[in-house]
Amino acid sequence: MSLDRVRAAVMDKAKAEAARLAAEARDAAQRLAAEGKAEDDRLREEALRDARGATDRELARELGQVRQEGRMELLSAKNARLDEAFREARKRFLALPEAERVAAAVRWLGDLPEDAGGDILASPGEAAALEKALPALNQGRSPAARFATVKADHSVEAGALVSGADFTADCTLDRRLEQLRESAAADLAETLFN
Repeated sequence: MSLDRVRAAVMDKAKAEAARLAAEARDAAQRLAAEGKAEDDRLREEALRDARGATDRELARELGQVRQEGRMELLSAKNARLDEAFREARKRFLALPEAERVAAAVRWLGDLPEDAGGDILASPGEAAALEKALPALNQGRSPAARFATVKADHSVEAGALVSGADFTADCTLDRRLEQLRESAAADLAETLFN
């Protein structure tokens, strides 16, 4: 065999081997590219899922915060409406004739326990009328628990305070309205906002 032929056979064999290696490298590169793309797709999908989850959580948090703020604003508005209703009730009570205001004060004082006596502090406008009601207020009370005197007190606008030896009882309009608000707030809210 001649040297040219051997050289040509070796070259053909080398070319065939190079083509095979190039094809294998191309296949390996395509396989690696496909695997890399699949990994990129998986990572992108995972990142999107994580981002959606974070977005959903943040949206839920913000929505919860907005709902809470809305509930607080609604509660504040309801409380303002209740405040206005009680201010109006107070205003109407103070506009009642003196006899009706005094009758209410007498009832409130009559609700005190029979052993709760002392000095009555009343508004200057109601003190004289309450002084006249002392005999009726003291009826059924022991001598130690009687209402002794009625004194005018500018700090009392309606109703009365009772100052005993070791206690003070608040029978003022403001205290009665406060008690009414505490005890009837749910019913009032249902009536006003239902």
